[in-house]
Amino acid sequence: MLDISLLGPDDHDDVVALFAGIPAGEHVFFKETISDPRVVEDWLSAARGCWLVARLAGTVVGVAAVVPGHGWSQHVGELRMIVSPAQRSQGIGAMLARRSLQAAVDLGLEKVTVEALAEQQGVIDLFRGLGFVPEALLADQVRDAAGGVHDLMVLSHPVHGAWGQLDAVGADELA
Repeated sequence: MLDISLLGPDDHDDVVALFAGIPAGEHVFFKETISDPRVVEDWLSAARGCWLVARLAGTVVGVAAVVPGHGWSQHVGELRMIVSPAQRSQGIGAMLARRSLQAAVDLGLEKVTVEALAEQQGVIDLFRGLGFVPEALLADQVRDAAGGVHDLMVLSHPVHGAWGQLDAVGADELA
């Protein structure tokens, strides 16, 4: 059974191990350098945001973060998520994303954005299935480790209205 919980100090080594198993080309899904174990330490000491870990049979198989914006974008959060390559296409990402949307409501955010490479149709379909809509396509926005460039799609979700209403009627337990 999948267990999703807030990131805690006891999760540090397991999250570092998860990140070590992520192909280098996928490190772009987090803004931080996830190959550096100090990143997890920074998350644990962060005053703002929400970091979630997904465990399957005791093993960390996914991580998601909702990172609130600053200043004029403080009402918007960015969702960052990664699932172990060996555990993909099993619904773990969808469950992490749903829980992240609820966390965004709990943080008082009104909107959540997520970024995906335009060629990652499965990722885009996952988020569209959760109510995200494409907002922008940024040509040649991402440069991979080999120097190639990729288009970036930005999708958004109006969490405050949609998830706030569901929370009011108790539907948050379904997430």
